[in-house]
Amino acid sequence: MAESAKGRALRLKQLQSNDPYTQEIKMQVDDEADLEFVRLVAEALKTNTELQSLQLKYGILTPVEIALLADALKMNRALIELSITDNNIGDDGAVSLAAALTVNRSLTNLSLIGTGIGAAGAVALAGALRVNTALLELELGANNFLDEGVAALAESLKVNCTLNMLSISCRTTTKSIRVLADALKTNTSLTLLGLIRCDIEAAAAVLLADALKINTTLTTIV
Repeated sequence: MAESAKGRALRLKQLQSNDPYTQEIKMQVDDEADLEFVRLVAEALKTNTELQSLQLKYGILTPVEIALLADALKMNRALIELSITDNNIGDDGAVSLAAALTVNRSLTNLSLIGTGIGAAGAVALAGALRVNTALLELELGANNFLDEGVAALAESLKVNCTLNMLSISCRTTTKSIRVLADALKTNTSLTLLGLIRCDIEAAAAVLLADALKINTTLTTIV
């Protein structure tokens, strides 16, 4: 059931006044009124110091709203969880968020499952992982960034030393899994790697198995 206009106005007022009891917003973005509310939330986040979790799942968010949220993340120092699952933000949205991650130092959990991200978006996020030192969990399942995106994310794991969990699910070949396996030989932070529905070839599975003989931190592959 959609939230009433009165309810949205109250929550926005709580955000703007830094109400300490408003630490989570969870909603489905269904219509233009919801989109406008998200835009206002993004503006409020620039000065809000209390909200810790923003979950905008299964909606109609566009790269426009994501760009506004990304701008807010460059200033916000309180939000630790952002979920945009099942919103078609595409590569443009991913690029905006990647830019924010290069400066944000509070967000630890980012879920972008089923958001229409392709290779360009994955490459942008990989670049952010090279410099970001706060993010602990990154969920990228149900996106289609193919070998180029997987390889870029894998390369970032050679540099990133804070990410604990990375989840992807897209078509891969032995070529990109080889890059991932090489990264796992030196990465010392990842404890969970999600490769659901990645159609891993037999040769690629051998490469991962060999990497696990060297890696001492990864405990779970799903």
